[in-house]
Amino acid sequence: MSLSAPARDLIYNFISSQIELEKLSLNALNQYIYTNPELRHEEHKAHDFLTSILEKLDFVVTRHAHGLKTAFRAEFSAKGGGRNIAVNAEYDALPGLDKHACGHTTAAVATAISVAGALKHFSLPGTITLLGTPAEEGGGGKITMLQNHAYENIDACLMTHPSHLSQVYFRSIAGLTDLSITYQGRKAHSGIAPWDGVNSLDAITLMWASVGLMRQQLMPTDRVSGVITDGGAANNVCPDFSKGSFGIRAENVGRLEVVKEKVLNCARGAAKATGCECGVIDDGWLYADVRTNDVIAGRYEAHLEMLGRPWVEGKDEQKRNVFGGGTDMGNVSYVVSFPAASVLMVPSIHPTFDIGCKEGCHTNEFYEAAGTYHAFEECLLSAKGMAFSAIDIMLDDEVYGDMKEEFEAMKKDIGDCKAIFGNTALNSA
Repeated sequence: MSLSAPARDLIYNFISSQIELEKLSLNALNQYIYTNPELRHEEHKAHDFLTSILEKLDFVVTRHAHGLKTAFRAEFSAKGGGRNIAVNAEYDALPGLDKHACGHTTAAVATAISVAGALKHFSLPGTITLLGTPAEEGGGGKITMLQNHAYENIDACLMTHPSHLSQVYFRSIAGLTDLSITYQGRKAHSGIAPWDGVNSLDAITLMWASVGLMRQQLMPTDRVSGVITDGGAANNVCPDFSKGSFGIRAENVGRLEVVKEKVLNCARGAAKATGCECGVIDDGWLYADVRTNDVIAGRYEAHLEMLGRPWVEGKDEQKRNVFGGGTDMGNVSYVVSFPAASVLMVPSIHPTFDIGCKEGCHTNEFYEAAGTYHAFEECLLSAKGMAFSAIDIMLDDEVYGDMKEEFEAMKKDIGDCKAIFGNTALNSA
C-alpha cells in the first residue's frame, strides 16, 4: 500500500502528540530505570517494571523470553496482517561504574507505544514488537535472543542510543569481548632452586610485550586491550599459573578474525619461549559490526530534520567513520546464509543522539548527562523519528521494497559468516 502525503502527515502528527501526552509517564519510567541500575542478566526490576507497563497498554507480553530470564517480548497489533517492526530496548548498567553510563530504554518504549496508538486509532495493518534485550554490556543478550528465534518474522529492527554526538549512518566496530589466555608452568622456590621452575608470569609478561609490539602492524581501526588477572601469589615462589583477559576489536568480522589470530600467535610464541603450556578460553561474545540499512536511516534522517534536528556531519563522512565501541545490535543487523543457520538477521538502524556531554559512553560525565531533562527531551525526539520510520516501513511499499533490495545486496557483500553465532566459530587456538 502507499499512503497519501496528507494521510501520512496525519499519522505522524498523531504519533508526536501521543508521545507528548505520555511525557510525564515516560519521564517516570526514564528515572526509574536510571535510578535502579542493574548489571547484565540481573535486570529484574527493569524487566518487571517495563512488562507491567506494557501489559496495561494492551501489548501481548511474554516475560522471561527467548532464553533469557530478564528478556521480554511485547507485541501490539490492531487488526492483524501487515508488516512487523521491532524496536530494541536496552536496560543493563555498566560494569565497573554500576551506573547507566551508556544507554537507556525510554526511546524504545516511546516508539512502541506511540506506534501502537496509531495502529489502533487509525485501524492500520501491522505489528509493533518491543524486544527487551538485556546484557548488551558484554553479555551478548541479543545474540542469545537471535539463537532463540526472537527476530523471526520481523521485517526491520530499530533502536537508538544516547551519545556525545548525533549519528544517523552509525558504523560500530566488531569486537570479541573476552578472550582469556592462560599459562601453566611449574612451581619452584625462587631462592633455593629457581632453575627448576617454569615461570608462567614470564609467559604472560612476554605475551603482553608481544601484543604491544604487534600494534605497530595493526590497522587504525584495530584495537587490542587487556588486563593480567592472575600472576602468582608470593614473590618467593615461581608462579605456575598466570592468566590475562583480552578484548579485540576491528572494522568488521572478517578483519576481527585476522587480528585474533595475531593475538593468538603472540600467546603461542610466549609459551614456546618460556616452556609453559598455553590455554585459550573464549568466554566472551563476538559482537558484529553494525550494518546500517541506508534506506531506513534516510527516512530517520529526514524525519529528524523535519523535527528541527539537521545533521552537522555529512552522511558520507558518517559512513566512512567507524565508531570505536561495539554492540550486539551489530549481530541483529548482519546477514547469515549458510544452511545450518536457524537465525534470521534483519534490516536495522542504530542511530545515536547527542545528550549534551563532551565525553562518550562509559564515563561518569556521560552518566550525569544521561539523567538530565535535556537528555530526556532528546530521547523523545529520537523516538519520534524512529516511530515515523516504523510507519514508513509498515505502510509504504516503495520504502519497504528499497529497504529489502539493499538488504539483499548486503547478503552478497558479506557472504557466509558463522562467526557471529556466539562464541563458537573463533574458539580454537
